Amino acid sequence: MKKLFLSLATCAAMLSASASDTWQLGPYAYQADTLFHVTAGPGITTTGVRLSTNTNKTNIFYSTIDLTNPDLELRGVQAKDNGDVIENVNAMGVRKNKQGNGQYIAGVNGDFFNMGGSPTRTNGHSLADGVLYNAGIGGTGWINSATYATVEGKKDIRLLQGIQAAKTLKFPDGQTHSYHINGGRWDNYLVIYTSDSTSTGTNIWGRECTMKLVSGTIANGDAVFEITSPWEGKCDGTQVGNMTVPEGGYVLSGVGQAYAKMEQLKVGDKVSLGTEISYNGKAINPTQMIGGCSYIVTNGKIAPDVYFTYIDHFASNQARTVIGYNEDRTKLIILVADKYAKYATVKEGEETVTKVKDPEKLSYGTSTGMLLQRMGHIMLHLGCYTAMNFDGGGSSQLYNKELGICNIPYGDTYLRPVANGFFAVSTTPVDNEIASLEVRQKNVKLAKDSIFTPTVYGYNKYGVLVNSNVTGYTLTVAPSLGTVSTEARSGEPAFVAGDAKGTTVAVISLGDIKCGMRVLTNGGGEYVTSGDDNAPIMVSASYESDEPMGFDKEPIYLTEQWHFVNSNYNDGWDGTAPNWASEDAIKAKPCPRFATARNGRFYTVDMTTMSIAEIDPEGNIVPKYKLPSLEGRVINDVPDYYGCAISSDDYGHFLIGHLFTKNDTYRVWTVYDPKTGKAKHFEIELPEGELSSGRIDNIGRVVGDLTSDAYVYVAPKATNDLKTNKALIIHFEGQGDLDNVTATPTMSQGLYMAGAGNTGSTIQPKYATVAEMAGKDLNDTFYWYSKAAGLGQHNQDLFTFENGNYSINYCNDWNNESGLNGFDTFIMGGKRYFVVGFAEAGEKRNNQHIVVMDEQSNRVAEWINPDYTSGAGYITITAVPVNANQINIYLYNCTGDYYVGETKTGAIAGALLTLTLGSEYEAYEPVDITPAGYNFDNYEDGQEFKLTATNATGTPWTAPAGMFHSANPNAFDKDGHLTVYVDRGGSDNSDNFVKTFIQPAVTVREMTDKSGKVLVLNEGWSPYGFDKTEENGTVTPALPSYAKSASPQLNFYINSDEITEKPDQRHYVRVKMVYNIMRRGCHHYSDVTNGTLKPLASIYSTHENNWVMPVQDNLLGEHYGDTGIDFAKWVDEGNNSAEIAENPEVYVPADDELDPFDFVHAANTNHKQSYLINPDRYRVYEFDTYIDNPSTYTTSIQLSMNRGCATYSIKEIKFIDLGTDEAAATLLNRRQKGWIYADEFSQGSSGIEDIVTDETIEGSDAPAVYYNLQGVQVKNPENGIYIVRRGNKVTKELIR
Repeated sequence: MKKLFLSLATCAAMLSASASDTWQLGPYAYQADTLFHVTAGPGITTTGVRLSTNTNKTNIFYSTIDLTNPDLELRGVQAKDNGDVIENVNAMGVRKNKQGNGQYIAGVNGDFFNMGGSPTRTNGHSLADGVLYNAGIGGTGWINSATYATVEGKKDIRLLQGIQAAKTLKFPDGQTHSYHINGGRWDNYLVIYTSDSTSTGTNIWGRECTMKLVSGTIANGDAVFEITSPWEGKCDGTQVGNMTVPEGGYVLSGVGQAYAKMEQLKVGDKVSLGTEISYNGKAINPTQMIGGCSYIVTNGKIAPDVYFTYIDHFASNQARTVIGYNEDRTKLIILVADKYAKYATVKEGEETVTKVKDPEKLSYGTSTGMLLQRMGHIMLHLGCYTAMNFDGGGSSQLYNKELGICNIPYGDTYLRPVANGFFAVSTTPVDNEIASLEVRQKNVKLAKDSIFTPTVYGYNKYGVLVNSNVTGYTLTVAPSLGTVSTEARSGEPAFVAGDAKGTTVAVISLGDIKCGMRVLTNGGGEYVTSGDDNAPIMVSASYESDEPMGFDKEPIYLTEQWHFVNSNYNDGWDGTAPNWASEDAIKAKPCPRFATARNGRFYTVDMTTMSIAEIDPEGNIVPKYKLPSLEGRVINDVPDYYGCAISSDDYGHFLIGHLFTKNDTYRVWTVYDPKTGKAKHFEIELPEGELSSGRIDNIGRVVGDLTSDAYVYVAPKATNDLKTNKALIIHFEGQGDLDNVTATPTMSQGLYMAGAGNTGSTIQPKYATVAEMAGKDLNDTFYWYSKAAGLGQHNQDLFTFENGNYSINYCNDWNNESGLNGFDTFIMGGKRYFVVGFAEAGEKRNNQHIVVMDEQSNRVAEWINPDYTSGAGYITITAVPVNANQINIYLYNCTGDYYVGETKTGAIAGALLTLTLGSEYEAYEPVDITPAGYNFDNYEDGQEFKLTATNATGTPWTAPAGMFHSANPNAFDKDGHLTVYVDRGGSDNSDNFVKTFIQPAVTVREMTDKSGKVLVLNEGWSPYGFDKTEENGTVTPALPSYAKSASPQLNFYINSDEITEKPDQRHYVRVKMVYNIMRRGCHHYSDVTNGTLKPLASIYSTHENNWVMPVQDNLLGEHYGDTGIDFAKWVDEGNNSAEIAENPEVYVPADDELDPFDFVHAANTNHKQSYLINPDRYRVYEFDTYIDNPSTYTTSIQLSMNRGCATYSIKEIKFIDLGTDEAAATLLNRRQKGWIYADEFSQGSSGIEDIVTDETIEGSDAPAVYYNLQGVQVKNPENGIYIVRRGNKVTKELIR
């Protein structure tokens, strides 16, 4: 069922030439009287309407085009198919119809153009039938505001802004430069002069040479030229310009940048023409592109005010031409509005008569014209979702085939020549045989003795109008209503109304072809038949409709993942000096006013403990990383303390401010590395002559790595003086080691700031990486947002610098009443967006309410936390790109103005939102990508586990660095398995050493009756390093062991080939290891009790740029390293991990109690037994890592061991692909620990039990999707039990 494009009220208005309706156009109600409504062609109607108020009476004319018509195309037309001339719209249609390439049914004028110059060119780019005739002459300002009706293919129309186009000439070295044909040679121009000119007419400051055409044509933009003379011109004033153009030849002339490129040319070189068109920086390939200025309707609403300020006459009543379509692009409207105070006149003898002779057009009356914004309201009324403005005034012309120009430009018959136009074209065969009829006057009201002769149109079988004045027809009207006479008027049938009141459908016949028209006599009355009540009023062309083309641009969706409000915290600040002697209460209040965000978590500064605290999705604040004491540090006579400003980089490092509320907050910072627990303080000395702006409260995002190469932008405290309104730009440089990092300050240009005294302004980087900033002036690398304390839109600034000049104030017309300063900016789908705190008029000013705006002030998304209201407080907004079309937006608010009931408590509020382009957000479904070689059930008992010491070229792996996977394509075996052995002690990493001494001790075995098969790494002098004699005399031989490796390390590589989607960006992987460490409880008793000997040094990963470690998870700042006693038997040991106490007590054996795994030394008092080993309790250890580019790199998980007389038993190594969404990597730079008993290995539990019970059989033939018993999708299932889904059928299956 097709959507109704026009409102029912509008359709009703069309049915009567004298019927009136009301159109509500914004705040104004217009009386709408339909002047005519006719079929213009197949799927195309044209309508005239007179819109009237007390002060404005304007005639509008529009064609409605059915874009589902399969025989319809949309085309641009260049005047006389030449970019340098002009032609009126009627002449364009007539000329194109004579050419025979389709029938040009309806069209309007196009772009603004140079009316007074020669050649005449459009202000914007002009592309027709694939030929780029002009790359706009309107200059940078015009090109930035220009909007284009673009068409890809036959009719895929989009109205777009932000298009760049160039007719380019390609030089022999591959460089290109835009060119022009003939005309003036302006700055940086490259001009091809044809023999239409005798000489170039240029000055002496360029370079010129002659050429001849080898192939192609200039008109089609595919010409190839050969250079026929050396270039002339040294650009030093000594050479003469104005080169003569050879007959039949060409001259290439360049100045500025084009001059430099021409230096390479020599006789015989070839240069060729081409076209480059891009939208928001991405190449596009339209077939048609007709420009205008600018949007009038966007996203189903009147466009933002800024669009109506580009040209001075937009705000006055003028003749207009506009174009627009509905939301799913099934209907297109091309519309003109007339302006004339009187009809143009001419002298005919002694008499002054109107130049317009058509009595119907004379009956329309004069026309006031419309404001451009009112045109937007008209297009909205007609159902448009997107609409734009073409050139207007005397240029406004609406053409229909066989009807000519439907409107009355300036009340005259003169048709202004224009540069281009836009047309609807029927591709049906040419056929002039009449197959259907239609009367122009659909509803006729006649008084007694009135005479009416219908104007009859004839259409072919495809619905194309082929005759606008059919003769030879018969007219039949009910005799009781009047008479039909051929003598009353011009020999054609005419109806003369009698005195009866009545209504009928009069019938017009041409042979067997009929049509009808409604006739009312003397005010109307009882219906009377005229013989055929079903005679069609309108022509109906039959065709099988194409599918709707859908949205004109990809839709944007904002999805909430979670939000919280926690009233246990507020913005209260303890202004006293810090008490560093108090470990847990350095200050009385945490003051968590601001936060940074990464990986699904917020991080804030907790002043009560002077630590970096984590805020989880429930709003709980947990101190995480203890910041080093500042005791004894004094800054300008103030004891130092950490402030509430906090940010972070993409590598997990934090940047912390100092001295909240003091003037030195601007320049005192600490970088903290949670991977090492190190911190470094920086007191930035401002460049000489620069003034400190004083107190600031927050800071934006960091670009780069704070330990190697990063930039930070510090906003100033707002003043009325540009000398102090400067951003402090800090460049951090180092080698990845925080100890050697330096900080270099630069001051920006003066910034416009809203609200003197404002300390919460925010600066955000323009670029996502340091590499993108290369070669750019630092002033041009950031945006700043400043919102004054007072109400009102005028107290708001959002700027950047462009080549050192201020940009527009992007937020100037947002009508934002919020008092919040937080904002961020990002690129999505190649387009710039801003996200800010927002408030409508009358709304509380500091709610957690945000909007996403584009550079043209379109509000593309909006979200409000329904559980948080506040009239004061603070906001931090952090936008984190997931991919080119997806952005995570973290919102964090803190306030003292929040009530629980009648009690004012204050609160913090947080949210994670995901903004997506093109499709709604769908969480990535994790996939198990663990190589089959890490499934130990596939091994025979006692089988050696394959280790590698060198790469394919025989070079030893000397460090656990990220591997260039693309350079080592054969590193993984057939099972996707690669485990690299590295001796961190440096004894030997050769293949022979590993094969002889290490690999025999790395085997897969069933260690206990419950454990099943596990990977065993057995060191010398371990519990399994000795033969064991049972009481019955049975001897269990020792396991093979290694004793020659001082610090062994195994690197379990992730096979990135298994990652299904591999964009060139960061990809996250969840790592899970389940292991036991069995170390003799009697060896080196003192080492065991004081914890100095840790058999497990660490578990971590690396990649090509940095190293990732599941870092400290408490205020002590220790890395995780298991001791033997961590795996000791506990008091009241059970066999269910769910029942483990929070701090279980280690079982202390009696003096005569033997450890069955350590019987050799049990009686030796020098090695007093301190605990018993539990071989059936395993550590579960999980963390997240990443691979920056899975197409090129992979990464490994390092199990680093100390020589500690231990047996390592690994039950599981698991890699789960989390996709590219950083918010899914909630264990990045952190770890999750737990326990599991061997009794539980075989139990399993499904994470998708809800679908296991589904017994439906639909889709049983669908492809199988496999899940392990934890509900994680498995790409390549090996031996084991899996949950298998086929369509709607789910089963558990054993895979062998």
